[in-house]
Amino acid sequence: MNRRHVLLGGAVAAAHAALPDWFVAEAKAEEAIQGAPSRRRIGPGETIRMGLIGAGGSRGGFRQGLGDMRGIAAQPGVKVVAVCDVDLQHLDEAAATFPGAAKYVDFRYLLDREDIDAVVIGTPDHWHAIIAAMAIRKGKDVYCEKPLTLTIAEGQALARLAKEYGTVFQTGSQQRSDRRFRLACELVRNGRIGKVKRVVAHLPGGSQGGPFEVTAAPKDFLP
Repeated sequence: MNRRHVLLGGAVAAAHAALPDWFVAEAKAEEAIQGAPSRRRIGPGETIRMGLIGAGGSRGGFRQGLGDMRGIAAQPGVKVVAVCDVDLQHLDEAAATFPGAAKYVDFRYLLDREDIDAVVIGTPDHWHAIIAAMAIRKGKDVYCEKPLTLTIAEGQALARLAKEYGTVFQTGSQQRSDRRFRLACELVRNGRIGKVKRVVAHLPGGSQGGPFEVTAAPKDFLP
């Protein structure tokens, strides 16, 4: 044990002591959950039957919908019974990920199924509000990727609709509800890091240049 170790240990202890109570409580709860095996047995009537609308896939490089559903399907008592995508390559990839799931190219037929309890919506952004509203009216619970809507009015309409139907509704808001990011916000807002003089924001890259050449849709992409 040298001087550096003593100082480092003291700094860590001081940092822990300065953490908000809610952060410490959530961290302990998370550790307890992750460290303990699940003892709950899921009965046949408790199985949540899920449908995926908009899988994404290797063609565009994004697999957000598929990734969301993988995480959900890993939970006990969840079964993916249907997948939907207008890109047949993406559709086949999703079906291979969840063997036995029915395949659809029109999300309306998936929503018509009375045995589906909830859906994950991972389509392009401009379809989110429309599909989410139709899913709510069909009695489905919903997890919808961000951005939830394109306008404030659409978001307000979805909120009213979900409340009216008693829908369990969640939207993906990556890095907004995680306790580490909440802690960072609290530290800044309460002046724990001193006066903030500069903020650097990074945005993901996208297509650059143009004008872009008009190309035909892939042959296995349905209009």
